[in-house]
Amino acid sequence: LPEGHVFNVRHFVPGQWVFVSGWTKAKGYKGVMGRYNFSGQDATHGNRGGGKRRSHGAVSQGAAVSRIWKFTRMPGHVGPDPLVTNCKVFRTESTRNLLFLKGVVPGFKTGVLKISDARGQTSLRNRHIRLPFPTFVPAEGVQYPVTMQQTPMERDPFLYPELPLYQPDD
Repeated sequence: LPEGHVFNVRHFVPGQWVFVSGWTKAKGYKGVMGRYNFSGQDATHGNRGGGKRRSHGAVSQGAAVSRIWKFTRMPGHVGPDPLVTNCKVFRTESTRNLLFLKGVVPGFKTGVLKISDARGQTSLRNRHIRLPFPTFVPAEGVQYPVTMQQTPMERDPFLYPELPLYQPDD
């Protein structure tokens, strides 16, 4: 790279898969049903009232063993946790340095995100795209487009009602 190079949004190519990492929202104190999706207990057979239906049940082996194992799933605080998701770049705008992603991103609307090239198994989805390596370096005297967008699908499934959205076997 040349000395003094400034990284911008042209490093990413529309259609490329990227890693988006950030911190999830804090969700406060949750029971085991909200934290780990436990199904809860029966509404009958001795579980009438007292909040027993949303409890975790037994947490150890019995009366002889008075220990609870480490990492037993119990109620507690949920979030914020670090999270990495896969997103797809579908448009870049170089004048305002904007990157448009398709997919879910962790955290608040005003949160800070780290966007990087996909690594590992996700990078295999980028095999059909010619990515700039190590990054985009503009050439002298070449005009580049301001906005780059991913090419649309050949046929939009919502415009053709005769095409099934899902296969009959699904």
